[in-house]
Amino acid sequence: FILVPNFFSRHFKHNRSLDIFSGTEISLVGLTKKDFSTDFRVNASFDAERIWRANSGLQTKGSAKISTSLYRVNSNDQKQNLFRYFDPTVGLELSIPLYKNLEHRLDIIKPTLQLVYNPEVNGNDQTPDNDSQQVKLDQSSLFSLNRFSGLDKQEAGLRLNSGVQYSVENNGPVSYDFALGQIFRKNPSTQFSEGSGLSGMKSDILISGNLDYDSLISIHGEQLYDQNLKLKHAETTVNYFQPSRKISGGLIYFDADLAENRPDNLTELTLGVDSKLTKNWVSSFDLRRNLNAHENINASLKFSYENDCAKINLSFKKRFTETNSLPEDTSIELTFDLNGIGGKRSVKRKSNCLIYN
Repeated sequence: FILVPNFFSRHFKHNRSLDIFSGTEISLVGLTKKDFSTDFRVNASFDAERIWRANSGLQTKGSAKISTSLYRVNSNDQKQNLFRYFDPTVGLELSIPLYKNLEHRLDIIKPTLQLVYNPEVNGNDQTPDNDSQQVKLDQSSLFSLNRFSGLDKQEAGLRLNSGVQYSVENNGPVSYDFALGQIFRKNPSTQFSEGSGLSGMKSDILISGNLDYDSLISIHGEQLYDQNLKLKHAETTVNYFQPSRKISGGLIYFDADLAENRPDNLTELTLGVDSKLTKNWVSSFDLRRNLNAHENINASLKFSYENDCAKINLSFKKRFTETNSLPEDTSIELTFDLNGIGGKRSVKRKSNCLIYN
């Protein structure tokens, strides 16, 4: 696949009189497939958010978003225009942060309830899905308005996201946090697979925690349990930081899920090394291995060069296994990002990459 063009623009604005934060977003994506046919998507969205804080400590956040997309799809030598109707989303979040300040640490307990609604719009299921196939419940997506990873799909229905987080910030080298959460729906959701932890009337129960020691070692643990407290997914990662290197390792367990082409339970080992070679050069190596089948899943080697003007990435990737959507293959990717472009003439520090007359 070739991803050209790939344009994304987002602008933020703060209305001081109403104390509302708003954002507008426009994106254009072209995806060229192996048969040289190209699909295009244009997306536009607007979102707004406001937070109210009461003297009692109650914090209320209101959110609203509306999004729409236009697709140009090439299928079976036929070109077709598909319009995804406006997707409105509204959310109301209530939280009560509780603080306990001790001599050498700060304890915080934050219970949160978030009510979100997005109507099911007829015709939206006809649009292609290229960027929203990998979906799962985790600590970062628990209070998301849309848990699909991209723009091609929108989570629909009325749901209540609930959770509580406990964290300790220590004056010493150790800090940690713990989170517990679950999602409740008015109607059963059929948009997600069983393995994602998001299907049905109730989501799986999420338990997550993090431990950091002196910015030297960080440990992350996460588990998903079904309604009978049977373990469905577990993930543990350890990161070790050095001034010019980061070493990471992880152990991941997936319960069997036919919808994700996983007939048996799966245990994966992940390894990664990021190294700063020089001031501008960085290299990284990643490996995923299936411990049940004793075979590698994929591996990648990446070199990056970055300065004030540009960032260049060269990566070599090898996929050793084949799935329903991804074949076994080897690929080489070269990407360019231009930095320092778009600076205004009024700013005091101008980019060295631009010359003004």
